[in-house]
Amino acid sequence: MPELTSQPSHHQDILPDFGAASRGSRFTHQKVSRGLARHRHPATLALMQKSYFPGFTWAIPAAFSDPLGFCRFEQGDILYSSEDGYKPWNEAVKLLKWSIQVKSPSRSVAAPLKEEEGSQFLRNWTSPVTFELTHYQDERRVETISTTQGRLYSFLRTGDISCLDISSEAPVLPLLVFDANKCLDKLDHGVLKGMCEGMKRPHTFVMAFDPCNPVSKTKLSQIRGCLSHYEGIRERIFAPHEFELENASHFAPTVAFAAFVTDTGGTEAMRDCLKKVLYKPSKNSTGKVDRFQLRKHGLFIPHKEKEQKEGLITISFAHGDGHFYRFRLDTEKAKNSPAELQEFFQSLCDGDCPNHFFLRPPSSSRLRLSLNDQITRQREHSTVALANDCYGIALYKSAHENLQAYFLDKDPESISTEVPVWLSAEEYADYKNLFPEGGVLTGHIDLLRLEKDGKIWIWDYKPNAFNEKYAAGQIYSYAVMLSVRTGIPLDDIKCGYFDESNAYTLEPSAVTLRPLPKQERLFP
Repeated sequence: MPELTSQPSHHQDILPDFGAASRGSRFTHQKVSRGLARHRHPATLALMQKSYFPGFTWAIPAAFSDPLGFCRFEQGDILYSSEDGYKPWNEAVKLLKWSIQVKSPSRSVAAPLKEEEGSQFLRNWTSPVTFELTHYQDERRVETISTTQGRLYSFLRTGDISCLDISSEAPVLPLLVFDANKCLDKLDHGVLKGMCEGMKRPHTFVMAFDPCNPVSKTKLSQIRGCLSHYEGIRERIFAPHEFELENASHFAPTVAFAAFVTDTGGTEAMRDCLKKVLYKPSKNSTGKVDRFQLRKHGLFIPHKEKEQKEGLITISFAHGDGHFYRFRLDTEKAKNSPAELQEFFQSLCDGDCPNHFFLRPPSSSRLRLSLNDQITRQREHSTVALANDCYGIALYKSAHENLQAYFLDKDPESISTEVPVWLSAEEYADYKNLFPEGGVLTGHIDLLRLEKDGKIWIWDYKPNAFNEKYAAGQIYSYAVMLSVRTGIPLDDIKCGYFDESNAYTLEPSAVTLRPLPKQERLFP
């Protein structure tokens, strides 16, 4: 099992934090010629005792998580071939086979390691490293070896000294934590059954994990924290081979899978709990949406899997004040919409909407942005005619919901209603100027239509449209949020609001926002 030899308690990180005493040269000790460490601080010895990474034939202390994570050993690093190296020196020197003291490269400050990016590890794999290898069983013979970081990593893992020879076959790159994430769908769920024993409604979350990756380590800590309120939660760390993965032996020894199981009937509550700590805003600088997916972070296995339906799908979102917003999607009509919009719909159906944002302001429905001088009034419009036709329909208690249902049923251009959209400061350049109070702007689009002009139309029903002062600002914000969420340019989105008498339309790409006077606020 890929844990440290000294196993942690249930809610501790797999790697202990040794503090400043073990940073720098990884150990607090005095160095002498040939890089032999003859004296060690007693506190350091106590901290390191039996805290070694599994999967390596060498004794690699936990303080070496950065070198393993980056695949970069640096000047001053000292390693021993076995735990004997950490005994009193007069004993250690009789038992040791090898020790290593790295001479180059020199120490550097590396950029933060990203969980989803193995480029730093891969780049360092072929970079040079020079070290002194001391042979204790051969009269303490010392030889200087120049090789690559990847070969040194492989030597520490296998103990095969031939790995260091640059003329030999290059060692195979290990699979990293982001590779493990890609294997989550291949995990044998039967392996998890033991964790679910005795539970009536087991819900499971499995994530790839590497204690040498700071992002991965932080994420595990966050998951533990957010799920800690579940009584009787169970956790276990699995090695890749325990899931019988075909490529299990190819993973780096530090890569594992962390599984959490709770006994709860609240499927969406647990999913929301996970999203709350894992959600990160999308970055759309290249025009491509990096859409949040819970699946990118781990595998959520509910007690009962949700069936993927065709036809009319209804999902109720409890987005504040005890009110349910019923998102409806006609999947057949939606097939004619742009691929980007279909992908967004799919993410909503998969449960990836960050519901926690909708529980607090700001909300588009309270936005006091006046754009009335930029709207066009139309008395003859299909939305006006449909609004009149649905008069008297009473399928639901709410007249608003009856109108939406009628549009989906009778209008071939209407594809969805009550579509949740949101926007954070990181996703929109002028966000802080518009919303200095901060927060994530949220809203629900009344009606989405794919009209004959090929554009996506956002529509909002307003019972007294003529008297609306801020409706244009509201639908404009919807257009911006939908554009950010999908990556569809504003040029391809139009919007409007209507009632039984008038329709008012707006070209969001042509909107000019004017600076607000200091005394005015966009929200009451």
